[in-house]
Amino acid sequence: MGNGSIIWMIFRALVTLFIPSYLNLNEEYFELNLQEDHHMNLGVQEDEDERGGGENVQEDVINGREWFEQEIDSDVKWSLALDSVVFEAASEFQSLSVLSTKRFGKALVIDGHLQNTELDEYIYNENLVHPSLLIHNEIPKTVFIMGGGGGSAAREVLKHKDIEKVIICDIDRSTADLIREHMTANHETFNDERLQLVQNDAKYELEKSEEKFDVIIGDLSDPDQSGPVHIYTKSFYQNVAKPKLKENGIFVTQAGPAGIFTHKAVFSTIYNTLKQAFPYVVAYTALVPSYGDSYGWILASSEQFNLDAEEIDTKIGERLREGLRYLDGAVIIASMVLNKALRKSKELEKSEEKFDVIIGDLPDPDESGPVHIYTKSFYENVAKPKLKDNGIFVTQAGPAGIFTHKAVFSTIYNTLKQAFTYVIAYTAMVPSYGDTYGWIMASDEPMNLDVEALNNKIGERMTGELRYLDGPVIVASTILNKTLRNSLMEETRILTDETMTVGYVRKPGVRRYDA
Repeated sequence: MGNGSIIWMIFRALVTLFIPSYLNLNEEYFELNLQEDHHMNLGVQEDEDERGGGENVQEDVINGREWFEQEIDSDVKWSLALDSVVFEAASEFQSLSVLSTKRFGKALVIDGHLQNTELDEYIYNENLVHPSLLIHNEIPKTVFIMGGGGGSAAREVLKHKDIEKVIICDIDRSTADLIREHMTANHETFNDERLQLVQNDAKYELEKSEEKFDVIIGDLSDPDQSGPVHIYTKSFYQNVAKPKLKENGIFVTQAGPAGIFTHKAVFSTIYNTLKQAFPYVVAYTALVPSYGDSYGWILASSEQFNLDAEEIDTKIGERLREGLRYLDGAVIIASMVLNKALRKSKELEKSEEKFDVIIGDLPDPDESGPVHIYTKSFYENVAKPKLKDNGIFVTQAGPAGIFTHKAVFSTIYNTLKQAFTYVIAYTAMVPSYGDTYGWIMASDEPMNLDVEALNNKIGERMTGELRYLDGPVIVASTILNKTLRNSLMEETRILTDETMTVGYVRKPGVRRYDA
C-alpha cells in the first residue's frame, strides 16, 4: 500500500470521527429502477436490530411496526419509515389505513396501495385537476369527479372562481368519511355550497344523469384486480363518459405509474383505450416523491386542446382564488413532453394490423373465465374492427348437447348475432368430454359452405392430412339438430358489460349447468 493510500485512509477516519455525517452527504438523493407487475403486497416491517436474529419478517397486514412496505416486484420494495399507525378500518368495498410517516406526514393507504401523503399530495391533485380546467376552450363551470371522496380533487376544482357546481361521486361513503376525519386538509371544501356528494358507482350515476359537464375527472384506483376495471374500458369512455361531456368538454383520469419500467402496467393501456374513443388524447407525467416514481394522467376530448403556456399563466392569474404550488403554464406544457421510452411504448400498444381470421380459444364465459371477451361490446368494438373486409371470427362456444347447450353455447351465438351479419354454429362429439361440443363462426360476408370447394382447398392449401374433417363433415357439422336450432332461434340472452353472467358455474372436477 502506497503512502498516498495510507494518508487517504487516515483522513477519512479522522473526518468520520469528527464529522459523522460526511459519508452520508448524498443520503437524500437516490434513484430506483422499479418494475411493477401490479400485484403489490403491503406490510409494516420492524428493523433488523429489533428482530434479534435479522430474520426477514413480512406481515400481511399493518401491525404497528416501523416500516410501511409496498412490494413492487419480487426483488424490489418501496419503504417509508413510520412513527405510528394512526387508524385502520375496512368497509364493504375496501380496506383503509392512515399511517404517520417520518418523512411525508400522514399517509393514506387503501387496499395495500399508497394513495397520497400530506407532504406531496398537492403534486398529484394539481396535476389531476388544473390542466383540464386551464386548457379548456371555454370557462368550465360544471365538474363531475369519479371517486375522490376524500375531497382533495374537489378542493383544487373549487379554487377556480367560475366553478358553479362540483359533484363527487364515490361508491364507498364510509371510507370517504373516514378519510376526511383523519386527513383534515379538506374540511373547508365540504362546507362549500357548490359541492354535491353522491354515493353511487360513477358509471351508473353518469348513465342516469341528464346533465352534461364541462369536465369529468377520474380519481379512482388503477384498473387492476381489485380496482374498478369497468370505468377504464372503451365501452365506458365511448358510451358513458363521452356523451356526458359538453360539446367541448374534457375527460381526464389518473393513469397509474408512468416510469420507465412501470408505465406498461396500466398507463400505456389506458392511453390507447382512450384513443379508441376520443380524437384528441394527451398524456402527461410528474414525479411524486412519496410514490418513488413518475406518475401519469391522461386528457381526452373531441375538441383540440389549447396548449399555450402564456395563455395558461394568464388564466391562472385571472381565474384562480389562490396560486398553485406546483404547476404553471410552462410546467403543464413540459409535463406533456414524454420521454422517448414512453412515447415508443404507447405506439407499441396500438395494433394497426387487421387479420383474415381471429380465433377465440379461451375458457367458457363462466364465473372464472374471461367473460369480457364474450361480450357484445368486445365483438362489436374490438374483434370486428380488427378483421379485414371479408375476415372471419371464430370461437369455441362450450358444450352443445341437448341438455347442455343453454349453459353458454346459445348465449354466445345470440351475442355474436348482435355484432355480425352472418353467424354459423357447428358441433362435433368429443368423446373425452362425454358430450357434443360447439364452435361459432361470424363474419360480415357470406361464408362459402360448398363441399367440393372445401375439399379442393384442403388438397391445395394444406401440407398435412386432416384426421377428422373434410368437406362433407364440415358442412354436416353446421346442420344442428332440431332442439338446438329452435333454442338458438328463441335465445334472448346477450352478454354485455353490464350483464356478464349466463348462469353457468364451473368448479374443479365438477361442471354444473343451471336450468
